[in-house]
Amino acid sequence: MTKIRDRKMVETFYLLYDKKRIRLEDVLLRMSHDLFFLDQNYIYKRIFYISENLSYYEQLKEGKITLPEIQRSIAGWLGYVKHADSYNLRKSMFYIEG
Repeated sequence: MTKIRDRKMVETFYLLYDKKRIRLEDVLLRMSHDLFFLDQNYIYKRIFYISENLSYYEQLKEGKITLPEIQRSIAGWLGYVKHADSYNLRKSMFYIEG
């Protein structure tokens, strides 16, 4: 479960910081309060101090992992979360209905 959460954390960070170009502090604040409910420093350390997560982030940045692969991964995670009956979590993360 931790590995899945870490990948989603890295993907979310990549989408907010690298694609949407939101400031680092704002990305960490949003992720900590709205998405993962974890401390900002903990999120930063999970992404950049664990070699597996850092290499995954670098693959995203270099384009080795494409947007459709990320979308499939997020869709799979949304299916998992939907099964857990967490409508408000999905709504706060992706602003979606259903």
